[in-house]
Amino acid sequence: MPPPNFLCGAECGVNAIGTAQPTNTLRHWSTFGADVTVVATPAGRSAGSSYKFNPSAGTGGALLHTFGTAVGSPATVVGRVAIYFDVFSDVTVNICRAGNAAGTPGGVRFNPTGNVLEGYVNGGTTVAGSYAITTGTWYLIEFKTVFATTRTTDWRVNSTAQTQASEGSLTNTSSTNTSYGDLTAHTATWYVD
Repeated sequence: MPPPNFLCGAECGVNAIGTAQPTNTLRHWSTFGADVTVVATPAGRSAGSSYKFNPSAGTGGALLHTFGTAVGSPATVVGRVAIYFDVFSDVTVNICRAGNAAGTPGGVRFNPTGNVLEGYVNGGTTVAGSYAITTGTWYLIEFKTVFATTRTTDWRVNSTAQTQASEGSLTNTSSTNTSYGDLTAHTATWYVD
């Protein structure tokens, strides 16, 4: 597996747009929502810090990292994140995703109808997960989105494979970014580590 393009667990404390990473000149975050802060991690994880998403009605909160060099076509982007909800979102929101210049991302999102996680490919299938999501519990999400002629998102929750989301009849593309959270207006309180 190729080395990761970007890693962050919030221990760095970087919570601003354009802050350079310590070892190079790439920006740590390209977008940093006003309702995202670095806080002490809730119980159940060994990490010292997490990103807290706490948007109120009319706002959203997201972290977006733009790769220094686009992942070549057909791009494969792999992500892993732990999430913890205090208060569920009142609308469907992205949890983690891989993006491209064509605006057809893939990843995992939260749907308040049934309080489920869904794997998705924008414009293609959305597949509900098999976990009953509850507040006060950490969930480990892993995903792999492939930007090929058939766009796919393979994903797991707590190491259990979920049904693949896919969309056909597309062209191969590169990937330019990865993001956590959603700028869609919603009310929620959740953490990413």
